[in-house]
Amino acid sequence: MTFGVTSQGVTLGVSESQTADFAGGYIRTASISGTVTADGSGLEGVTVTVAGPEGTGTTETVADGSYAFTGLIDGGYTVTISGYAANVEFDPTTRSVSLGVGESQTVDFAGSVILGSAINGTVSAEGSGLGG
Repeated sequence: MTFGVTSQGVTLGVSESQTADFAGGYIRTASISGTVTADGSGLEGVTVTVAGPEGTGTTETVADGSYAFTGLIDGGYTVTISGYAANVEFDPTTRSVSLGVGESQTVDFAGSVILGSAINGTVSAEGSGLGG
């Protein structure tokens, strides 16, 4: 935390008490960034969600698959990806990271394209389909 005022003068008489309040704010200098790729190529438009001490935030990856969350406070965070193509597989889709004041962490997600193939056609001899 940071405080604008770090001391206050207080005068007390016998048997008196007073309250001295200090208003502070979190130091927001930590960040999480990374890339989301499939077979080495960046994926655009993947939803990246970060959950931490102050709640949840969401962004989308840009053309090269990168994303960033800045201005974070220190603490534990969970980063999750979603909204990618059905033919891409990630393991895991969630990662946890701990940040200190001013610390930056890279959280990358590398997936694989699932290849599915099918061959369709007709077997024929001299223009006529063959049964069986």
